[in-house]
Amino acid sequence: MRISSDGRHKPSKALRLTQRALTRFGGRTLAEIDDGEYRYRFVCTNLQTLRRATTLLIKEPGTPTRTPWHQDLPYWPIDGWKVCSLWLALDPVTAESGAVEYIKGSHRWGRRYKPATFSGQHDYQEPLPPVPDIEAMRDELEIVQFELQPGDCTIHHGLLVHGSPGNLQPHRRRRASVTRWAGEDVVYRPRDGLQDMPADPGIAPDGPIDCDLWPKVWPRDHLSSAETRLP
Repeated sequence: MRISSDGRHKPSKALRLTQRALTRFGGRTLAEIDDGEYRYRFVCTNLQTLRRATTLLIKEPGTPTRTPWHQDLPYWPIDGWKVCSLWLALDPVTAESGAVEYIKGSHRWGRRYKPATFSGQHDYQEPLPPVPDIEAMRDELEIVQFELQPGDCTIHHGLLVHGSPGNLQPHRRRRASVTRWAGEDVVYRPRDGLQDMPADPGIAPDGPIDCDLWPKVWPRDHLSSAETRLP
């Protein structure tokens, strides 16, 4: 396993295999909390696509680097409203270790922002405005942060603005598996300036994302009404 200069891990083959196992666990978790209103699809699930939409996030102890404020949806060649990210804690997560901060209601601002570059190896060229200076606006915004235990998760909208501080814990990593989900309104929307896709999904632009690359994992029509709602 390789570690970058800012304390974040770079994926190895072994790490991606771990991600695949966590992806399967996350799929069962989200399916169990489906309330019957939405039919979710897993945006990326097979091993070749894990680098692009399923992520194992690791911040080493004493990592000062902040994850910049960003939205998730502008990184991906898809479009639609029913898109979310499931952030699954693998370690105890506290404010000191880098718990994610979310700006309540920011998914309804009606704006999409240029993706932030995390690794410094890719410059996104899509002509979008940058994320506003959130730090200068803190007093005007409702920012929430959740401390989690291993196995706890948060689910946030693909346009929700969020970010996280560094991990100031001296001896404990902050690890999480993040998986991406989409509903039936989501379509394939390739655009210039994004990272290259690991494989061609074989979908025409603006077509529904129902293919081998983005398989449907929990179709509502396969469930009885008793199975689609929580007790």
